[in-house]
Amino acid sequence: MSPLTQTATVVHSDRKKLFPNHPVRRDDWSTLALIRVLYLTYYMAEAVLLPFLPEYYVSRGYGSQIVGLIGSITPFATFLVGPAWGILTDSMQAPFAILFATISISISLQVLIGFIDNPYLIMLLVGVKSILSAPVRSIIDSLVLQQMKDRSEFGKMRLWGLIGAGVGTIMGGYFMESVPIEMEGLSSHVKMFCMLYNHLAGYGLLFFAHIALHVPVFMAIRSFQNDQRENIARRAREKTHSTGHLSTREVILSIVTNHDAIVFFLLVYSMGIAGGVSDNFTYARFREIGASGKSMGSTRLFSSVVGAVMFWYSGNLSSFLGTESVLLFSLLTVTVRFHLYAIMDQVWYGYVGEGLRGFTFGCFWSAATVYCSDIAPEGARSTMLLLLNGAYNGIGRSTGAVLGGQIQAVTGETEAIFRHGSLASLAVAVLFAAYKSTSFGGGVADHIKDKAV
Repeated sequence: MSPLTQTATVVHSDRKKLFPNHPVRRDDWSTLALIRVLYLTYYMAEAVLLPFLPEYYVSRGYGSQIVGLIGSITPFATFLVGPAWGILTDSMQAPFAILFATISISISLQVLIGFIDNPYLIMLLVGVKSILSAPVRSIIDSLVLQQMKDRSEFGKMRLWGLIGAGVGTIMGGYFMESVPIEMEGLSSHVKMFCMLYNHLAGYGLLFFAHIALHVPVFMAIRSFQNDQRENIARRAREKTHSTGHLSTREVILSIVTNHDAIVFFLLVYSMGIAGGVSDNFTYARFREIGASGKSMGSTRLFSSVVGAVMFWYSGNLSSFLGTESVLLFSLLTVTVRFHLYAIMDQVWYGYVGEGLRGFTFGCFWSAATVYCSDIAPEGARSTMLLLLNGAYNGIGRSTGAVLGGQIQAVTGETEAIFRHGSLASLAVAVLFAAYKSTSFGGGVADHIKDKAV
């Protein structure tokens, strides 16, 4: 059995020993419904706008290097401030207050960006927004894991985020290409609506939808906040069985002194680089072959449907293959997907590529999130998930955006970005496979447990 697979086994077996009187129970339908609403609407709100921002910046006349730099700010800021947010969240124990504040301010700054033409001022606002929004996804994941009694079902809940991303993207594709409505012959009430629509037609609708879709997000978070007494009592009971507690510094030290943990986070970082390239240059590649905004939205919806299926079966797949094999498989699918984008001359290549993207992300992210949650010591789950988010959505995506922009600036071809990315992913997969065959052993959970004792 591989070290990382041993890690998951150790954690689950230890949990049964520590809490023999707390068997896994089915979650209440109302809790699961709220989780679905939260994931669905939050990722719809993000996807209706964020994937189209590179195209929006291009429409403002910005070059590829400026677009790449703007795209790199959010993930890089997430990486820099992620650990600090983890420390603050774990120490304050006030995730709801942090969520309400950070999401509200982030929305305001995002809308303000839509009214500014200066690229350097946009970079500044994007940087501030990125710092404030850095902990949101990790806190949501942590909140959901705390609410769930059976964490092995996390993938089935997280798939609703992927569905939301797909629906939001296809909505954004239609909104982006919307045209003004002729108002001749319409009633006064309809004319008022059409005037608003015409004023927002195009990218303005994307910003408006981004705001509107956050309303149910706030409602779901508020519902969790009002219903947290039982969870607080349960955590207090489980805490009496805890065998040890680590500080944030000790958690990070435990990771950086363990070979398997380092390799795990490096692989997550590599996948983040691929994500950064995909986010910032896939649609540009689609445009090169003449794909429309509707086609781009449709391919992302297809990606979300495939990813949703994989999230549903992610728990079974991870248990069968092990975390290491899921990571290796993910790298290989990135290799194939980027190669397809490099040789793409018809839209159907995009459907295959985006299908692979959803397939990969569905099994990869669920396995990585649950794994990090399982190895997190008592009171440090937010820190661990923020480290995971920082490696993937933070410095990984930032690196991918910058590297992609530089390659395009030097070669003048978007195709070259994916050609180089395919070769790089294959090289990382080979190196990881070589490491697996000569693993040093010693799982992360054992290492952290020893530290706690």
